Order: sequence, then structure tokens, then C-alpha cells
Amino acid sequence: MSQENKALSGMIGPTLLILAGFAMVLASFKTDPDLSGGPQTWHGLIHGLAYLLFIFSLLPAFFFLWWRLRRDPL
Repeated sequence: MSQENKALSGMIGPTLLILAGFAMVLASFKTDPDLSGGPQTWHGLIHGLAYLLFIFSLLPAFFFLWWRLRRDPL
């Protein structure tokens, strides 16, 4: 594997971690009190999408950070 590929693959974990942090900021929008009663507001939609973004960016970030740090001798 070339040095450029190693550098690029080493940036995936931190980038996903930053994306998870951005999702946490977006999750600060108020959630809708009851979804079964009526239409969903924009704030509730952003809150729900932020949750999905958080989950689907944080879980792979753990894997890629492990992959990056497994060679670190401490």
C-alpha cells in the first residue's frame, strides 16, 4: 500500500468522528412531542436525521480509529 493510501485511510476515522460531533450539534433541535398525532415539524425532522447520522458515523469511526491505532506502540 502506498503512503498516500495509508494517509487517506488514516483520515477516515477522525473524519467520521468529526461528522458524529456535527450530528450531536444538529441533535440539539427540539424533537416533536408526539409523532402519531400530526405532521412532523422541520425541527423534529432535523433531530431525527441527526440521530441517524450520529449512529451511522460514530460506529464506523470506532472501527476505523481502531484500525489506525492498532499499530501505535503507545
